[in-house]
Amino acid sequence: MSKKPALKVGSKVIWCDDKGTDRDAKVTAVYSPILIDLTLDEPINPRNAPLKTQQLHRDAQSAHVVYWRFPSEDPKPNQYASKP
Repeated sequence: MSKKPALKVGSKVIWCDDKGTDRDAKVTAVYSPILIDLTLDEPINPRNAPLKTQQLHRDAQSAHVVYWRFPSEDPKPNQYASKP
């Protein structure tokens, strides 16, 4: 098992939104190894301010979307994605 990077304010992470889209984000607060505040590098909608939110890590979230992960980690499989 590979060692996870250090988690600290300013760390780069990936945030998976409610549609399963990966978005670049930055950590703004660390509450525990699985719970952080983050802000997106780019707004979801050009008319909106960048999203700021509190999220659980991929391994602590039972849903297949709306979680954060390190860039070196694989995305969570979407069990509801259409199969070819």
